Amino acid sequence: MTIEQAPHAPIRGPSVGYPRWSPNGQELAFTGSDGFDTDIQIVGVDGSDVRTITSDHVPESDVAWADDGRLAFARFGDVVIFDVAQPGSFSPRTDTSGGEFGLEWSPGSRRLLFTSRITAPEEPR
Repeated sequence: MTIEQAPHAPIRGPSVGYPRWSPNGQELAFTGSDGFDTDIQIVGVDGSDVRTITSDHVPESDVAWADDGRLAFARFGDVVIFDVAQPGSFSPRTDTSGGEFGLEWSPGSRRLLFTSRITAPEEPR
């Protein structure tokens, strides 16, 4: 297959990032941005069934797909877990002022690893 023959899908905006394969290899999750807002989207590998998972005015990033089909992503100071099989099932797991990134599920998807930019309190002088 050449790049010209590859399936194309209508995605949100001109910028796409953090593409991740689903556990079954049939879908991709990614961030799509219109230049002002970034949302999480899912699309079939054949370009079908484009779904926007988030559509708020809070920027999302760094998608990680668990073995059981849950999707974790960073959302402006939170790590959120979303069950793809249950639309609307957003479950925030953190509440920090830092930016979370580098999300990675452990084998078996029991734990989620991420990095956060949290500023340590200043020491008294």
